[in-house]
Amino acid sequence: MRRHPATALLANCAAASALDIDDGHRGASGHPGAAIVPAVLQEAMLHPERGPDIVGAIVIGYDVACRIAAARQPGTVKTYSAGRWVGYGVAAAIGWMRRLDLQTISHAMTIAGAESRKTSRPAPIGE
Repeated sequence: MRRHPATALLANCAAASALDIDDGHRGASGHPGAAIVPAVLQEAMLHPERGPDIVGAIVIGYDVACRIAAARQPGTVKTYSAGRWVGYGVAAAIGWMRRLDLQTISHAMTIAGAESRKTSRPAPIGE
């Protein structure tokens, strides 16, 4: 049975995380590969002519995502969920593979940040 590419991508990202076959990055305190690698591989599968760009796209995705994650102020980090920062790297990697102009990639990264998983701490009991 064929699935929509977005469904397959979500399943592959979840599987990488659930099976703990993803990587870790100490500076970022997270796992960029669980999202970046499946997204880049899917882009290459859907557009075989972009296959030679796989390694470069993964490097760009890691660089962007890990720099953003590592730039967070430790005292302000409420969660170490990679879902809050890895989307920037996915947007950069896929934008590069699609040969988009820098302004379009910048917009995609901004949207990824705006739509990332938001978490907030509940107020302590009694407040």
